[in-house]
Amino acid sequence: MTVATCLALCAIIENAVVPELVGHHSGPAPSPSRRSPDDPRPGSPAGRLTKAVDRAVTKRLAAVARTVYGRNAPRPMVRVTRRDRHRDWAFGASVLPAPARSGTVPEAALFVAHRSGRTWSIGVGGTVRFRHLVERAPSAVLPADQRRALTRYADGYLPGAPSGSEGADTGLVLPWRLGHAWTFAGATAGTLAFSRGDGTVRAAGSGRLYRLCAHGLVMIVHRNGLATEYAQITDLPAIPDGGYVRQGAYLGHVGDAAPCRSAHAPARLGFALRNADSRLSVDGLRLGAWTLHARDDHAWATCAGHRVDTGGRLPNETEPPSPSPGTSASPVAKPHPSPSATPATGKPSAAKPSGTPAGDPPAGNAPAHPTPGVLR
Repeated sequence: MTVATCLALCAIIENAVVPELVGHHSGPAPSPSRRSPDDPRPGSPAGRLTKAVDRAVTKRLAAVARTVYGRNAPRPMVRVTRRDRHRDWAFGASVLPAPARSGTVPEAALFVAHRSGRTWSIGVGGTVRFRHLVERAPSAVLPADQRRALTRYADGYLPGAPSGSEGADTGLVLPWRLGHAWTFAGATAGTLAFSRGDGTVRAAGSGRLYRLCAHGLVMIVHRNGLATEYAQITDLPAIPDGGYVRQGAYLGHVGDAAPCRSAHAPARLGFALRNADSRLSVDGLRLGAWTLHARDDHAWATCAGHRVDTGGRLPNETEPPSPSPGTSASPVAKPHPSPSATPATGKPSAAKPSGTPAGDPPAGNAPAHPTPGVLR
């Protein structure tokens, strides 16, 4: 074989082999612009979802947050808990973090999102769009039992009629073990504070549990649509979002970190009642045997002639308690009537039919006048 023939054969072999050696592929190269649907970077589907939720939640809650926090609202924390297989629907919660060491319970809302092309439509709790998307969301995002609860949650409330000297029954109890007493640390703008009990927080009523942020703030949506919030708790049980809990079920322990933050805070439980619009005034509501009263920054509880003021020990009872040194006799204060519209939306709360929906356990009503929640 001549030298020329050998050189020609080497050239043929090089052209055939070298492209594979330098990493070329026989198929088309993947597009560098393609991203995972869960990629959180701006411009990705998940990034666009977060941005859309940011805008919608800020628009919905910013005014309330400015009033409660005393400054402009921070950027929301978005928590997506469920998506469908095609990544066109999403459900979750968003929180406007409260200032550190403020003692304020963060403003929070559930949301449902639907994507059409590159555009997300966001329904934030308390809006007409929220209820519309709750009804339309696929079962992979909102199973039927959660859809029913959230539809009632979106519909709002009118308070039940007081019974004699008692307040309007909520169908709930205080958020700790029956028969035990905690210190009533007060109520400001719709949020109750409790401390110095056994530290174990329990569900005030049966319903569906949702985590509003990564730690410290959860909500239970009850079957009549009323919701309860529990702030500054730790050691939550392994219950999936939307999981069912029964009244008295263990929820966690009172912690010393502010909800949705790592900042230190005095160990106490923040507890509030709410509908989809906002938190509700506790004045004139009954939890178990106790009717709550609130005037400005002063709060107290009454039951059958017994009265517990801020700083007193409040036993969790379903029947009137026996006389004790920790209570003093006082006439039961009459609750103020509640308006049927919320300041946040200006829309009246939907009237509830009398009785309880078929298949649901008995439950009371809740008042309709919401106020932002602050712990002091």
